[in-house]
Amino acid sequence: MISQEEFGDENVGSKKELVVLVGPPAVGKSTYIASKFSTDDVFVVSRDDIVDQVASENDMTYDDMFQLPPKTAVPNTSVKGMEQYGVVKEAPKWMRWTDFVFDKVQAANDRINSLLQQRFRDAIDSGLNVVVDMTNMTAQIRKNALKYADGKDYFRRAVVFTMSDSDLPVLLKRMRERSEKIKQQGGSKTIGDDVINRMVSSFEKVDPAEGFDKVDTINTFLS
Repeated sequence: MISQEEFGDENVGSKKELVVLVGPPAVGKSTYIASKFSTDDVFVVSRDDIVDQVASENDMTYDDMFQLPPKTAVPNTSVKGMEQYGVVKEAPKWMRWTDFVFDKVQAANDRINSLLQQRFRDAIDSGLNVVVDMTNMTAQIRKNALKYADGKDYFRRAVVFTMSDSDLPVLLKRMRERSEKIKQQGGSKTIGDDVINRMVSSFEKVDPAEGFDKVDTINTFLS
């Protein structure tokens, strides 16, 4: 389901690394970071952390940041019972999975993306190893991560978390357990099975032309 060939030579020059993790939620990315880097020598770029920050600033939850209007919604009106999200408006063209968004939710996501760009710039300027802890499932998204290191002397590594068809039920179980734990702690982070399936199916293999010096693979489902 997610398969990848490794390629490239190892970082023998001991350069600082820009590591782009590739895999869906609950696949083991955070565990990988903890096992490979000391906390004082890595700058982690995580969109989820920024989502939590902006949600808190707007008195919303993590889940609110992904709230969409119902398909029956009418532009320039609010939706009964969902007034806290603002009025309905047409979605940006790049959001191919929906026709409409809520204006307050979209404004919050615009701020998230702005802060994420600044986070990338701060990471590259830090002089530390940089790990991009996002799903990074497509070539375009990975390109967006690499562009911040243009002209910088970083070793560019991709780490692809591989999985087979039989691993998917385990991944979904992990995600449900994680969501329940967050809920018990007073938070809210629900990523449905349909979203995970869509993420997995969107995976594009890392091509040598993308600009990575080395591509590694790891399977966290192997016992």
